[in-house]
Amino acid sequence: MRATQLVAGWFTGGTHEQIDALAGARDAEDRTRCLNGTCYRAVRGRSTGSRGQAKSLTRPFVVSSPGGPCADERGPSVDKSALAAIDTTSASVTRIRGMYTPWHYTSSVTESARDATANVDHATVNHFGTEWTNFTQAKGWGAEGLDKVFARYFAPLPNGALHPDAIVGDFGAGSGRWAVRVAPLVAHLYVLEPSPAAMSVARRNLALYDNVTYVTEPIGGPSIPTRQLDVAYSLGVIHHVPDALRALRDVRKTLKPGGIFLGYLYYALENRPRWFRAIWRASDIVRAIVSRLPPSSKSRATNAAALLVYWPLARTARLLSKLGVPAVQFPLSQYADKSFYVMRNDALDRLGTPLEQRFTRPQISEMLRRSGFDVTTLKFSEREPFWCFSVRASIDVE
Repeated sequence: MRATQLVAGWFTGGTHEQIDALAGARDAEDRTRCLNGTCYRAVRGRSTGSRGQAKSLTRPFVVSSPGGPCADERGPSVDKSALAAIDTTSASVTRIRGMYTPWHYTSSVTESARDATANVDHATVNHFGTEWTNFTQAKGWGAEGLDKVFARYFAPLPNGALHPDAIVGDFGAGSGRWAVRVAPLVAHLYVLEPSPAAMSVARRNLALYDNVTYVTEPIGGPSIPTRQLDVAYSLGVIHHVPDALRALRDVRKTLKPGGIFLGYLYYALENRPRWFRAIWRASDIVRAIVSRLPPSSKSRATNAAALLVYWPLARTARLLSKLGVPAVQFPLSQYADKSFYVMRNDALDRLGTPLEQRFTRPQISEMLRRSGFDVTTLKFSEREPFWCFSVRASIDVE
C-alpha cells in the first residue's frame, strides 16, 4: 500500500543547526559544551524582558587533533572530555539544540520551563496538551489517511515484530493515533504521555481496548519496568525532549535484550538543497516568535499560516501534478492531498512548539550506539519521513 508523503520537509519543526545554550544564568561565566568533536561556548548576553530571560551567543571551537583539546584563538582551550556534557543537562544550561551543528542563532528560555531531573520541557508538554485536545485526529484524514501514514512510519519495523504475544511501549503517545493501531495487534501496550490533557484524548481514542496501561509521565519515569518490552516506539517525540541522548537510553532500558526500538527524529535537512534549508531557516524565525505567544494568539497565528501559506502552496502543488509537472520539491507539496484540518494541525505543530531539535543520520547512529543499541542492526528508512529507523537493544548492556 502506497503511503502518502508526510510532514518531513518544508515547515516541519526543529531547529536545524541551531543551539540554545544559555538562558537565565545567574553568573557571568562562559559555559562550554563539546559535541562530537566540535566545542561550543555559550556566553551570557544581557537579560531581556521582565522575566529575567537572557539571550546567549555561541562560538564554535575546532578540535586541534583527535583526542586532543578543543582550541580557538578567541578563547581558552577546553578539554575534549567535555563531550560527556551531552549526557546530562545542567541547571544553568537551559538546552542544547541541533547538536553538533554549526548555526549559532539562539533564543531565550526561562529556567523554570525546564525540569532537568525529569528531562522534560514543561512549556512543550503544555503546548502538545493543547494541540492534541484541539486536534484529536478523529477527523480530517479521510478513510485511509492515517493508515497510510502509519504504514510509512512503521515500515522500518521487522516483519512480525508486532505479534500477539508482544509487550510494547508507546513513548509519547499524544492523542493515541498510533497506539490505537498497535493495541489490537499485541498482548499489552504501555501508553506513556507526559501531558494529562493529551492522555485524556488518548484514553478516549483507546477506550475499546483492555490491554493498555496508561502512564502519565515523561520518558525515563519509573512506571515501565526495565527489560520489560519486546518493542518500543517513539515517533516525533524525542526531538522535543531537552536531552535526547538520555531519553534514548531510558527507552533502551525498558527493552529486553535484543528488543526492537522504532524511532523517528527530525532530520537536519542534510539531504536538501540550500534554497530548501534557507526557506526552513526563515520559517524557524517565525516559530521562535509564534511559540512564545499565549495559546489563543498562537492558534490564530498558525491558522492564518495554514490559510495563507500551507493551503495556497499545497493546492498549487496539486495543480502542477495534475498538469504533469513534477512537484516533489515544491514547498509543502506533501500537503497536496491533505485536508485543511491537517494543514491547521501541522501549522500549529511546526510553528507553535517551544522546544525542537534536528539531527543528521550519523548523529542519530552515534546517539543510539552510546545509548546501548546494537547499531549493526540499525535500519533507516530511505523514504520520507526522515529519519525513521529501527534498531535492536544490545544483549550485553545493563
